[in-house]
Amino acid sequence: MKPLIETAPASSVVQIAHILTQVGGELSDVARAIEARLSSIGPLLTQLAARDGRHLYELQEFDHIEQKLRGLADFLSILAPELPEHWMLDPTYASSRVTLAALAVRLGSLPKTSLDEEDAAASGDFEMF
Repeated sequence: MKPLIETAPASSVVQIAHILTQVGGELSDVARAIEARLSSIGPLLTQLAARDGRHLYELQEFDHIEQKLRGLADFLSILAPELPEHWMLDPTYASSRVTLAALAVRLGSLPKTSLDEEDAAASGDFEMF
């Protein structure tokens, strides 16, 4: 495995604290999305749970996932400012392995570009239908 900093152009090297902050923000966004969906499907699952207890378990599992994501987001957000400023690396390769193109751009600190539908589909992005 090659070192991440020695082979990277200076322009692509960023503080590790910045990367942790980005990842924490993404986890927080996912937690908010789950919470919003739970407010929509929660009442339906509660009605189903009256007939079959497995549905209540599923609702509790979604809530648990949302809590874990918030915990991880908070952990990274608190940890990031404590890292030395000189701790740097190039996130380009790691972000290139992320299949959602918009997420990869945010995590890789690459210039923000607008993706057309073909680019998004080719990169493995989720496509609404």
